[in-house]
Amino acid sequence: MLDTVSVLTVVACWPDDRATDLKFQKIISALNESISPVPKVIVIGILPAEHQKLVDDTISPDYYVKEKLDDVFHDLSTNLGPQQHKASKYRLPTDDGTNETLINNTSAASFRESGTLSWQSYYTNGPEHFYVARDLLPTIVNDIKSNFIDTLNQGFVKIFHAPGSGGTTIGQYILWNLHEITPCVQIRTDSLAKPRQIAENISVLYKETHSPIVVLFDGSDKNKFEQIQQQLHHVIVVFIYLERVSETKINLDKHEYFLQGTLSKKEARRIGPKFIRCCHDNVKKKDQIQKLVEEVEKGVNHHLVEFGLVIHLQEFTGVANYVAEYLKVDIKSKELNTNQRVLGYLSLVQFYGQGTMPCQMFGTLFGKSAYYKFTYDKFPASIKEFTVPVESGFVQNSVRICHFLIAREILDQIL
Repeated sequence: MLDTVSVLTVVACWPDDRATDLKFQKIISALNESISPVPKVIVIGILPAEHQKLVDDTISPDYYVKEKLDDVFHDLSTNLGPQQHKASKYRLPTDDGTNETLINNTSAASFRESGTLSWQSYYTNGPEHFYVARDLLPTIVNDIKSNFIDTLNQGFVKIFHAPGSGGTTIGQYILWNLHEITPCVQIRTDSLAKPRQIAENISVLYKETHSPIVVLFDGSDKNKFEQIQQQLHHVIVVFIYLERVSETKINLDKHEYFLQGTLSKKEARRIGPKFIRCCHDNVKKKDQIQKLVEEVEKGVNHHLVEFGLVIHLQEFTGVANYVAEYLKVDIKSKELNTNQRVLGYLSLVQFYGQGTMPCQMFGTLFGKSAYYKFTYDKFPASIKEFTVPVESGFVQNSVRICHFLIAREILDQIL
């Protein structure tokens, strides 16, 4: 199955001389024979008519860019110079307050390879632009600061979170609240770095800053976490360990927390005004947001995603009605069409693993060849309504259901 997931693209700057021309054809023919699915081929250059016919018959390029190679190379050299990045104002905090370390751009790049998330949106807009603090946030931040950072002690804080409650988001916001006083690291779930490499990078941070390192880790790979933890016994590290659970955690130990999926009364009151501002002049949507807030205050359970759906939809009448309107399952026969089956597969993955699936895996369901490059934009609108494309870190051309609550409702209606 995996050999049909990724489609290689070959860009060939086609040579003018016949001898090299034949070598190119031989190389691409060999690729076609040895790689599945067959690579897409883009040929750049102006080929003589007799050469082009032979190339068409031999390797069947997908695209031609009919430009002189000298012109193409000139444009590339002119427009693709070294990228100038704005220097970040953030500097690693150190124990002596100087913020002077030997960590340079090269070593910083190695941390990015280990899975550190780009925090550009935080620095550009500030978290308040897109995030409303959950009730637990100040409690957890204060716990980490007073019990571990201020006392220079190793620590372990565990956050159990309900599916779709925003466990990773609150973890990131905790780091944001602490990153000015001590170095913080996020180990992403899609990181391909080995535990030893990650541990070495964290050790370098500690050696250079002599400050406790706060490390956020998603608990989807417990074995990887334990390997990292074992190699950092000599370093003052405060681990924030996220664990997704399907049942409410009541009996919690010290430094353990549970983030529920539904909003509290205080959270709803904080969230309401922010979403109302997004309604602009739409009085009906403003009233719907206010109604959700009032219902939460009366004890009705509502999730954050429901507030977002009010903004997104022309008229929001509840998650069940929203899903039913687009899913359109035949209640009598329960027979599923292709779109419904795709959403069912994605919902199962989201519900039980909160994961993504490669878009390429669905091409054959829509009658495409296994070698056809199937991308997110090829999905019908009814599938896009409930999904989001995933293009980050090491995950490319993938898709997932937009929220756990939506996945659960889809499964309820098709099963």
